[in-house]
Amino acid sequence: MLLLSLLPSLLLFPMLVLLVLLPSLLPSLLPSLLPSLLPSLLPSLLPFPMLVLLLPCLLLFPLLVLLVLLLLLPLLLLLPSLLLFPTRMWPTQENQADRGHPPPHSGAEADASHGSPELAPETPG
Repeated sequence: MLLLSLLPSLLLFPMLVLLVLLPSLLPSLLPSLLPSLLPSLLPSLLPFPMLVLLLPCLLLFPLLVLLVLLLLLPLLLLLPSLLLFPTRMWPTQENQADRGHPPPHSGAEADASHGSPELAPETPG
């Protein structure tokens, strides 16, 4: 149970390291990937000049998707713990009563017990 609650933080650390290292790794990875991709792509794209103009965007789109997924991954990792342990995150009236705390008063009871003296019910005598 403890390991399950620590799992998001254990997985979050390598993702943060990867996010920090990714900008420094991309300049070294792109020159090695582009020469291998461009010769195979350019001959088939030459009849379509618009696609040649869009080629940088098409190559950067997967990297952008990967970056967005890496940014959303911590939230996705926290989602199971939020679903498994919702009472720890958001106390409700039921689990406050279980812990010995009285549930909050509502309506006229709150006005009578915590209101100003002029709102308090009059006592006879």
